[in-house]
Amino acid sequence: MSFSASRLTCSGFLLALSVSLGACQVPPLDLVSREVAGPVLDRGSLRVAIHWPVREGRRLQAVPRGAEAAHLAVRDPQGAIRASLRIPREGPEAPVSASLDLPVGRDYRVAVHMTGIDGEVMALGESAPFDIAPNQATSVPLRLDPIVMTVAGTGIDNHVGEGIPATEAAIQNPSAVGADAAGNLFIAVRKTGSMDGNVIRKVSPSGQITTVVGLPPGSDDPYLKGDDIPARQTLLNSPSGLAVSEDGDLVIADKVYGSSPAIYRIVVVPARSGMRYGKVMRAGYAYSIYETPFAIASVALQANGAVYATVRNWVVRVDPLGSAATIAGITGDAKGGAGEDGPAIASKFLIPDGLALDRHGNLFIADRSNHRIRMLCQVPGTYYGIAMQTGWVYSVAGLKASEAWQRTSPLFPYVDGKPGLASSLFFPRGLAVDESGNLFIADSTNNLIRRLGPDGMLVTVAGNGKPTKFGAAQEALGDGGSSLDATFGYPGGLAIGPLGALYVADSTNNRVRRIRI
Repeated sequence: MSFSASRLTCSGFLLALSVSLGACQVPPLDLVSREVAGPVLDRGSLRVAIHWPVREGRRLQAVPRGAEAAHLAVRDPQGAIRASLRIPREGPEAPVSASLDLPVGRDYRVAVHMTGIDGEVMALGESAPFDIAPNQATSVPLRLDPIVMTVAGTGIDNHVGEGIPATEAAIQNPSAVGADAAGNLFIAVRKTGSMDGNVIRKVSPSGQITTVVGLPPGSDDPYLKGDDIPARQTLLNSPSGLAVSEDGDLVIADKVYGSSPAIYRIVVVPARSGMRYGKVMRAGYAYSIYETPFAIASVALQANGAVYATVRNWVVRVDPLGSAATIAGITGDAKGGAGEDGPAIASKFLIPDGLALDRHGNLFIADRSNHRIRMLCQVPGTYYGIAMQTGWVYSVAGLKASEAWQRTSPLFPYVDGKPGLASSLFFPRGLAVDESGNLFIADSTNNLIRRLGPDGMLVTVAGNGKPTKFGAAQEALGDGGSSLDATFGYPGGLAIGPLGALYVADSTNNRVRRIRI
């Protein structure tokens, strides 16, 4: 692991032996050698202080939110462990301090890994070499990287496995993901070449996978069409988008099977019965709330029940009573374009994809074929360094206007640590935003996950950018290691789950991956 200046880090993190995941916040872990009292000159020590992040909310922290313990090991130049320490979590915010006693010496290294309540490693790091000197302090850099893990899928291009661990089940081309407040993960699976396998699958907090919309593998039950039918017998054709409420309501972007001309729709599977979108709905049954002859790429769900969808080159909102209206772009605009900032209903988009809502209700749009991210301001204010007014669309990341086609290539490489509007994206797809305004972007053709911070700076948080070929990674996937060393294959939908887990639909790798942030 390299500990030179990283794409993930930001300035101001070298405070003693400090840890940073790219969030310029109070450093949550400091390791500082302290002065040793008395005449003993052949001993020194490291003082350890960990500031655990709060559990509530979803904030990018250097220590992963779900971490329950820190494990430290100090090695000498020969690799022998000279001191070790396990520091358990003792409260949501209380700092924990301890000391490691060490002999005076040169070229020590300290390795740290964080574990969750189940013992799973969530983040790891190792310092550069440092010295322990008598009665002197020392400062060394340490980068703590989040770990990437596969949570569903084997990489096999198939539809196999029900009621088994999700990591043993085959899923083909996951397109979107979502999570509820209970920790259930939902996956939209878009299987090509067959009416079977286009389903929504659920991974429980214990890791078991089941099918919740569409027929499970090997089922002999018939598919049914129409409204008010059991979700498990609903025929999905091409589920491209998925949104999940905290209570477990599912909203799915789909295409009607066998329709000519084509019909695209938004399907709702409510977790509770009642009047929704102008229809009487039963929990666990499927209902269509919007249909159009134009392709729907993605959906987002607001807390009040409003549904947003990217349709061809515009964005539609379906309100909780079932009324639909275009809120951004121009209805029927078949050609699209690279529009400038301005009123949303006059803006131009080019095959927009992923959507995400922040806690204010502002809507983020992955303007995919314009290679940038746009934001529909619904609450006026300054966001990402840009003063915005209600009802206008603003570009927040990706090269703008005449530079829109200067996407990442050998001539226009992506650059980290620059303002979002001075950085390249290459066909961005999925989006997710946390409560602090950190916007995560699936920079799909670059095979990267990027983060646009509230300060407007764009950095990479996952992916080595190496290519895939026909769905097969040319490099090792990197599970169990740093997210920056992991290989992704055209990543699609993103979702933030409980305890700050970022889920990625790793489409052509036929997996869903999780990054602890």
